[in-house]
Amino acid sequence: FALHLYTVLLMLFCVALLAAKLSAALGGGGLDSPRVDTVLSVFNLGVCALYLYMAIGPVYAAQGGTRVLRAVVLAFAVGAIVLGYRFVLFLITLYGT
Repeated sequence: FALHLYTVLLMLFCVALLAAKLSAALGGGGLDSPRVDTVLSVFNLGVCALYLYMAIGPVYAAQGGTRVLRAVVLAFAVGAIVLGYRFVLFLITLYGT
């Protein structure tokens, strides 16, 4: 399940980067713009929550309100893990050289 989830996330990040490049090519700020960054982050989190909702049912046999709650909690956990991973990469880059 985790392998599939992170595969979906990597593909989602690729699509988000393409959208940011398209924004920059059309005269927008791309990832340098806080608005574009916020929109893409919320979009990524929403798609992740939707994927989790659809996947939790068949994989864990979750139903009803618990399925929604699990999807939301896991989506925010994934968001925190991604932010933590980016911070660790920052620290490695900052102090590793």
